[in-house]
Amino acid sequence: MGRQAIDVFYDDAYEEVMGTGLIGKYWQLIHKQIEKLAQPAHGSTVLEIGAGHGQHFDQTNPASLLYIETDIRESMGYEIGLSKKDLNLTGRIKRLANAENLSVIPDSSVDSVVVTCVLAHLTNPDVALAEWRRILKIGGNLVVYIPCEPGLILRVVRFFTTRRKFKRFGVRQEDLHWLEHRNHFLYLKLLIRGVFKGDRVRFFKHPFALLPWDCNLYYILHVIKV
Repeated sequence: MGRQAIDVFYDDAYEEVMGTGLIGKYWQLIHKQIEKLAQPAHGSTVLEIGAGHGQHFDQTNPASLLYIETDIRESMGYEIGLSKKDLNLTGRIKRLANAENLSVIPDSSVDSVVVTCVLAHLTNPDVALAEWRRILKIGGNLVVYIPCEPGLILRVVRFFTTRRKFKRFGVRQEDLHWLEHRNHFLYLKLLIRGVFKGDRVRFFKHPFALLPWDCNLYYILHVIKV
């Protein structure tokens, strides 16, 4: 499956596949869990990584002074590159940015960083994690959704839910999914422990807190920078 076909799917079909029915309810729950941990204040600056069509903001309406949605896809309306000047703005803005390179943002300048389904996709997740920590203020919150790839329960649930939706759009879910979700959960967890050593790090399993990672669907990582 080529890169162009993947981009077309995200632009034209992703919302229909992932934002409707039971899967849509599932993602609504995730967004609410993320926002509860991010705890944006009225005077805060929030930077969201991989905001896509703006699902997180639309479903949670964070109470921040400045909310910067970033993504790597120009086709979703991200036409202006992220810059240092953006930190002086207010309201909700969309900016083009690479999750692995936020060098235009100064150190310790953002109150909260919110990341939904991004970390599993990245070529250099260790670089991205270090960047997210760098731009976060002391005491700031980083909240990240991490799918339990390639866990048994996640693969079973996906087989009986989204697989059929993908097929309606002429896409083999297996092809798209494993091209995109390249990073194993245990690999990401190891990287996180290294990057945020010394910070306050918590992992929240869902839906079964007492079972191991491969018997869950996803984790939510919450880091408070020290």
